[in-house]
Amino acid sequence: MTTESFLLQGQYSSLLAIDMQVLRKLLNLYDETIGENTFVHLIRNKVHVLIFYVKAWIFMISCDRNTTRIKVAEISDKIDSILDENFR
Repeated sequence: MTTESFLLQGQYSSLLAIDMQVLRKLLNLYDETIGENTFVHLIRNKVHVLIFYVKAWIFMISCDRNTTRIKVAEISDKIDSILDENFR
């Protein structure tokens, strides 16, 4: 990841943090019905966004949109394993 990333630009990073909290609250509405949410994969025109919810933490990872879905799935599995070993 480079510091030139769209998601890391100052004006967007604070909005993104707020958006992640709002998304988490929306997903929590369905916790009783279908279980607690632990992961979201958003596909945007420019990026894949992986969001992992672990306890009070939100881990967000972005990948270039040209990354294949298979590679994104591999990255997701690897991150999930790391989170399982260290945070869950």
